[in-house]
Parts: sequence; structure tokens; C-alpha cells
Amino acid sequence: MKKLLFTVLLSFLVIGVFAQKKTLKNAQKALNKKTYDEAIELALAASKDAETMENPDVYVILATATLYKYEPDNTNLALAQQSYDYFRTAIEKGGDKVENKIMEEVVLNPATGFRLGGGEGLRFLEMYVVSQGNLYFDEGEYAKAYDFFKMATDIMGDNIDYQFYAGYSAQNGDLVDESLPHFQKVLEANAETPYDKANFAYNGLIDYYNNKKDWDNALKFIEEAQVSYPDEKLYAEYEIDVLIRSDRMDEAINSLNEVIAKGGAKASQYYALAFLQWSNENWDESQKAAIKATEIDPKHHDALYIAGVIYYNDAAALLKEANNETDNAKFEEKRMKAVKLFKSSQPYFERAHNAKPTEISYLSPLSTIYDQLDMDTERDATLKKIEALEGGE
Repeated sequence: MKKLLFTVLLSFLVIGVFAQKKTLKNAQKALNKKTYDEAIELALAASKDAETMENPDVYVILATATLYKYEPDNTNLALAQQSYDYFRTAIEKGGDKVENKIMEEVVLNPATGFRLGGGEGLRFLEMYVVSQGNLYFDEGEYAKAYDFFKMATDIMGDNIDYQFYAGYSAQNGDLVDESLPHFQKVLEANAETPYDKANFAYNGLIDYYNNKKDWDNALKFIEEAQVSYPDEKLYAEYEIDVLIRSDRMDEAINSLNEVIAKGGAKASQYYALAFLQWSNENWDESQKAAIKATEIDPKHHDALYIAGVIYYNDAAALLKEANNETDNAKFEEKRMKAVKLFKSSQPYFERAHNAKPTEISYLSPLSTIYDQLDMDTERDATLKKIEALEGGE
């Protein structure tokens, strides 16, 4: 009797296994017939049965059917995510062989841009999420673009373009924290092979750490950016801003003096020193550094301004003293010293104006200088330029 009972139980077991395999087989047939809801229903049933739940084919069917449901509406992120999750489960269940199949590249029809052959797995999903990410990006909907580029990075983590656009979209979509890992990966890849948008990644990280008031990391990425982009003055300005905000001006001055002492310092470094000395009210040291910067870069309008404005401020202070004098001789003596200082400042402001003609802050002192030097024609012409620029604002 026991033997007979065992035989009967075994028969039921075989029938049960066969039934589940048939369910899985029917799910594949439904997928082939493009009846995707039916394929998902049958595959879900197979995923809940102990006999088939570990079979990677179950999850490939679920992922593929969900992908084709997603295809007509590329904006449905939930369906895309569901398809991605099923594909990842299939890889977990099936290992390298299944992963190779799921990661097979798509062959596109060059005439239509649609799939001609190749994989129907994650690389096929990648094609759609990147396309939708691009659409949102072009429309300026950066937060939505980020969701799709993020999924693209999940599929192809070593694709530097996906990492960049995910980071850039996150940053511009007010998802600043989410931008961090993507920009970091861009710079990691850039260290191996230079990437043409790496400067935006540097800028993103610098902004991120500035907003967090993490000055050490902000300065770290500024220094790295200066090495990668030695001709970009923006990073010297970033450095000055961070050093001032973090109350490290003395430290910065000492560091810049050490760099200059070694020789070969750049105009941007001399300008940084001039600006920091200016902020510390060390006028003579500031002017010396600014003049040195203009010798290296004759069109460095910011350095030209500092060099000129120190003469100008001294001249204005003397002129004020002169106007308070009751003794004519002392008045004339101080006035002439002021005129001499105005004369010294003149070429720096003129060069700054030539380097940046639309900057009113260079023109306003020039009009005063010309007035004090009795250069009426030049003064009037300068005042007309100021009026025109102010009228254009």
C-alpha cells in the first residue's frame, strides 16, 4: 500500500512540474505572439511556483513583455524601471550566459532608426530611455531627464556620456545631491581618457561643495581643475572666492607667495595675490602683484583695474585733503600730487577699458581722471560712452 501511495504522489509531482513548465512555455508563446499582458500573467504565475521561480527565462519574458508595453509610451518611467528590474533578476538567476544575451547590442535600421535585429534586452531598453532623456533635456525638463539618464547609467555604468548627462540634469533639476556620484565618475573616467565636458563636472562638484560649505573639497576640485584647464581664469576666481568665504586669506597669500618664489607664476596667480592683498588692505603689495600680472597678460582687465584704482584712490584722497586746505600753497602742492597720481592711473584704466569696453566701472574713473587732467574732449567722449551703456541696460 505504501508503495502504491508513493507512486501516486510521484505522479502528481510530475504532473505539477509539467504543468509549470507548460505555463512557462505558454508565456513564451504569448510573448512571441505579442500578447504582452498574457505573457506577463503567465510568467508571473511561473515566478511564484517553486518549480520555475529560479528559471531565468521567467524573468526574461517578464522583462521583455514589459519593455514592449513601455515602448509605445516612452514617458512611463515605472514600466521602464519594472523592465529593468526583471532583466537584473534574470541575470542574477542565470549568470554570465544570460547576462551576455541580455546585454546583446541592438542592430538598428539606418533608414528608420528602429530595431532591425540584435538584442531585445537591456541594450534595447537603453535605447529608449536615452531617447526620452534627450527629449526632456532639450525641453529643459532636467529633473525628468535625470530619471531616464540615471537608468541609462544603471544599464551602462561605464558610459561617460550617460554619467555626465545624469549629473548635469540632476544639478540643473535641483537634485544637487544626486549629481555628485555621476560627476565623480566623469572625473574618474577623465583621469584615464580626457573628456571634453569634464570642466562642467568640475564646476558641478565645486558648486556642490561650496553650497555645503565644505571648503576643503571645493578647493581640492578647484586645484584639480586648474591643472586640467591652466588657461581658464574662472578657477582662479573660484579659488579666491572660496578662500575669502572660508577666512583663509592669509593662508592663500602665503601659498601664492611660495608659488611665485619658485618662478614661472601665471598672470592668474599674480592677480589672485593682488586681490587677496587688496581684501587685506595691503595696498602696496596688492598693486605690485597686479602690475606684475599685467606684465604677463597685458589684457588682464581685472589686474589692470586694481593697479589703476590704487593710484586713483590715493589721488582722490589727496584731492579731498587739498580741498580742505585754506593755505593756497599747501592746496596747490596736494592738488599737483593728486594730478600726478591720476596721471599714473590713466593708462591702466584705458587699457582695462580697451580690454573690456562695456564695463562701466572702468569708464567712470576715467571720466574723473580726464577731468582732473583737463582733457575735456576725452572726458566728454567717455561720459557719452557711459550714457550709451546705461541707456542700453
